[in-house]
Amino acid sequence: MQKIKKVFGWSSTTPGPADPNSSALVPATSNQIVQAGSSSIASTESEILSTSGPRGLKVISNPENPTLCIVFVHGLTGNRDTTWTHSDGAFWPSLLKEAHPTAKIMTFGYDADVVALWGMAGSNRLRDHGKALTYAVADQTSPKTPVIFIAHSLGGLVVEQALLLSWRSNETALNALFSATAGVIFMGTPHSGSTLAYWGRTIAKYLNVFRRTNRDILGVLEPRSEVLAAVEQDFQQMLLNPDIKINVFCFYEELAMTGIGKIVPEESAILEQYPNLPIHANHSDMTKFSGVNDPGYVSVCGRLKNWVNKLEEVKSEVAEPIKEIPKAGGSRIYSGAVNSSGGPIFMGDQNAAGDQNFNFGGNK
Repeated sequence: MQKIKKVFGWSSTTPGPADPNSSALVPATSNQIVQAGSSSIASTESEILSTSGPRGLKVISNPENPTLCIVFVHGLTGNRDTTWTHSDGAFWPSLLKEAHPTAKIMTFGYDADVVALWGMAGSNRLRDHGKALTYAVADQTSPKTPVIFIAHSLGGLVVEQALLLSWRSNETALNALFSATAGVIFMGTPHSGSTLAYWGRTIAKYLNVFRRTNRDILGVLEPRSEVLAAVEQDFQQMLLNPDIKINVFCFYEELAMTGIGKIVPEESAILEQYPNLPIHANHSDMTKFSGVNDPGYVSVCGRLKNWVNKLEEVKSEVAEPIKEIPKAGGSRIYSGAVNSSGGPIFMGDQNAAGDQNFNFGGNK
């Protein structure tokens, strides 16, 4: 049984999926996961904004006027807490609060159990999970706040589906979420199938609970899956649109699971046109970091830092103030960048499209 749990990302020190009414899904207390020193007021606000049970969004950090939103999405049979928790108790979404104090940080949970060892498996399909994620994040974020997703395994496909839905949606809030999405970090996401699906079916048959298994989710992960191929094709075609600026980085597992092999091999976990790096861990442990000095944590944080720095540079350029320059004869010149967000700029009988620099002269 311990080997089965290990395959799907449950360790002996963290609970596997349980009945939604059971407390086993959530660490003993919030304070054991959230770093010591957090104010009781901040903790209370986060608890109010979080959903009860294992599904939906859990708010880890909610600063006033956040400048960034980071959303964690777990993988197959994962959990919005335990997927990101090391055996020593370190919960790295909380560690990010020190590196990004102005970031709103949340973890998203959904029913992705392959085998319902503790309860009935859900019947949601990939599209349903993507839709749930889209609306949940849109409800918790501002259209002007950049959003970065960090997704493990199946969670990466859920994020892709969510972005496709928000891109095509007629709803203003969902379109705004798509426009605000700055990047996606994929961790062991099967972009071209995964042997994990085969293992899920094998274990399900062995436990004689196959009828309680979410077959749609398993089918998506099978190599050459038509659903997976369609999602991947649509997602990568979307990224080719020159008007879409979403950063992408892929991490892949460097170590094999004992007696099993690599769950998502490098060739499946990367997107060739985007940068990638290995994490020296197996598929289950690649999302569990012991602390801020853990090599895996340092690698992921390095990518986040680069993206945040670029966002700040763009923001400072857009916010460059218009300068008033006195001119001989009493007139004045106003010089600076005019950001029209791609719309037209009208100046008397002149107009221009896009963002331009102009000098406006006039009498005092």
